[in-house]
Amino acid sequence: MATYDYEENFVEALKDIPSMSLKKKLVAMKNIVVKRLQIEKEFKDLHNKLEAKYEATYKPIYEKRAKIIDGTEVINSQDIQEGMAKLNIKDSSEPEDNKEVGIPEYWGKAITNTDQFGQITNDKDKKILKHLTNVTADIKETGDFTLNFYFSPNEYFEHNLLTREHILNQKDNSIEKIVSTEIAWKSEEMNPTVEKKTKKIKNKKTKDVKTVTKTEEVPSFFSFFKNYDVSGKTKDKDDEEDEDEEDEFEIISEEYEVALFVKEELIPYSIEYYLDMNKNDMEDFDEDEEDEEDDE
Repeated sequence: MATYDYEENFVEALKDIPSMSLKKKLVAMKNIVVKRLQIEKEFKDLHNKLEAKYEATYKPIYEKRAKIIDGTEVINSQDIQEGMAKLNIKDSSEPEDNKEVGIPEYWGKAITNTDQFGQITNDKDKKILKHLTNVTADIKETGDFTLNFYFSPNEYFEHNLLTREHILNQKDNSIEKIVSTEIAWKSEEMNPTVEKKTKKIKNKKTKDVKTVTKTEEVPSFFSFFKNYDVSGKTKDKDDEEDEDEEDEFEIISEEYEVALFVKEELIPYSIEYYLDMNKNDMEDFDEDEEDEEDDE
């Protein structure tokens, strides 16, 4: 039987309803919501199993893509001749024209061009992301999934793989735990998530000025690799949250949404982000809006 998260709120709300006959009708309506939630859970369970099943069929395709990116797959012109013709592209190159190995900085550019990561990716991130060679997802029938970020040897950390695991509450398929690789940076200077900042502080009494250096957290793509855990906790709907403090349930939900974007958009459609095709779509959308305003 599905659980109704707002049971206590519903009981409180019914206290303001004076008519007993109306209360009975509303209870019957609430029961319909609960039944729908049960059907929805069955759908999500089936969806998770199908997603895991078909993800396995995508694997050979993604492996071929990875070989093209790293340069181990030799492109046969005959294999793409039809596609070239549809795009009206005439092959005028010679074998010696192929100067680059694979597709350089493919995943780094794709990530930087996303709305989810572009604004928080700093200059040091971009240097590290040049070493990102592949991004994959391992999906389980339970709906849990792990994102895998593979790196070539670099001067920033020893890892060749960074992971982010997402664990769902099996009762309602909501996210309850995120477990990420704890990155062991080779030095504090190599860590893009922090920055040393110096401030001058003046003593009000002596008028002396001293320089203080503090390490502060800064926006970074690698802040994506953090841990979150709300398992066993319940959200108190009656307590008012501090306006300056985000609710931990909201935070983990937002982080889960970003992970879903990586799994469902970035990984399968990475070429669109590498080419920054979505940016062009947004520019066209903005122009359409301006045209509509001019018409008015």
